[in-house]
Amino acid sequence: MNLKHAILILALSIAPLVQAAEPTNARELIAVLAPNGDDDFHFENEGGPESPIDKRMRRILDPFKVHATYEKALLEGMNNPKLDNDTQLCIAGYLLELNNLDARARIEKALVNPDEAESAVKVIGYHTRSDENAWGNKLILDALKNNRLDHFAARTACEGLGARKLKSAVPVLLEMLRSRQKSSMAGTALCKIGTPEALSAVVENMKGEVTLCYDEVIELLDRKQPGLSAILVRHLGDEYPSVNLGYSGLAYYLEKLDDTSVIPALREFISKHPNDHRGVWANVVLSRLERETPAQFAARIAPLAEQANVTSFFGQLGKTGDDVVVAPIARMLKKSTNKYELCGGVEALELVPSPKATQALVELLDRDDQWKDWHKRATPEIIKLRDFVVKALKAKTKQDFGNDVAKWKEWVKVTYPQ
Repeated sequence: MNLKHAILILALSIAPLVQAAEPTNARELIAVLAPNGDDDFHFENEGGPESPIDKRMRRILDPFKVHATYEKALLEGMNNPKLDNDTQLCIAGYLLELNNLDARARIEKALVNPDEAESAVKVIGYHTRSDENAWGNKLILDALKNNRLDHFAARTACEGLGARKLKSAVPVLLEMLRSRQKSSMAGTALCKIGTPEALSAVVENMKGEVTLCYDEVIELLDRKQPGLSAILVRHLGDEYPSVNLGYSGLAYYLEKLDDTSVIPALREFISKHPNDHRGVWANVVLSRLERETPAQFAARIAPLAEQANVTSFFGQLGKTGDDVVVAPIARMLKKSTNKYELCGGVEALELVPSPKATQALVELLDRDDQWKDWHKRATPEIIKLRDFVVKALKAKTKQDFGNDVAKWKEWVKVTYPQ
């Protein structure tokens, strides 16, 4: 590799967002497509990890034009056994832009090889874009229909079909959904494509599912799909409704759907679960759907605050700003040793702008629970429950008496004599 090639690869690895200079020959192009230090998996983006081949295809197809004069040399590179498989496939992907038949044959061969299939699917996706009749899309659909892709390649294929919103993929995806063959990945793709037939089929399929597919729920939620609310209510009683979707998530989504038709089902559920955390979340949703005022909401929920495993809704109690929530939270704080209950209760009381809430926090300063190494809120400055309460009091009162419990008590006594 000469100095010019090395500079090009270095520039792409340390500044991938800056458009690089156009490669002047096929050798430089192959160097760009080869692995470099920027090819590790990245997990920051919301849509999931970006694979090495994603990054390599992007940095060639986004900034560089397709040069027919490179075709012969690129074919040699694609068939060069000294280059790794992904580099060969990246070169093939570039050649697809020139409608090269040898590149198509290389991709077709890779698609039936478990070691190369997922990369081949990704390369096809970069080439075909959203062309319903493109060779690559037809190739992927045929492979899915005949179950020739392993789990990872099939997942990537479904993700691509959904992202490209290919209506021609609906029949194949529906067949996968109804046969329970890789149904969750097919369902998510159908949701993204979004035809009425596809959406109705996903909802119908969800009615028979033991657990919910999180991605399907999110896609249908964004569309406010009819029938979704009834399905979510039915899963309120599940121990594990879905991966990444607990009771609080179900409640939030039911609120967001704002479907009052589920009110009778919620009431029935609450009657069967009056004293556990599932019933609490159902009460939260019911209050919202019945358009209760903050005071009414607080009156409904506050008596449940002393139950176990309901601390995750303390923030909602605090936001009501109503005095009615203070007493039950204070009682829970006095008797609890559960770190999550203590944290949730303190944070809720910090949000209530009443003297009663401040008094409850000051009374909690007598506690000396150790925090170090057992909670995410522990920092070098906050290693005890008392430190955390003092932090809340400072934010709430704009006073600073540090950890001097006597001064905090005296200030409360003088400031709020009643």
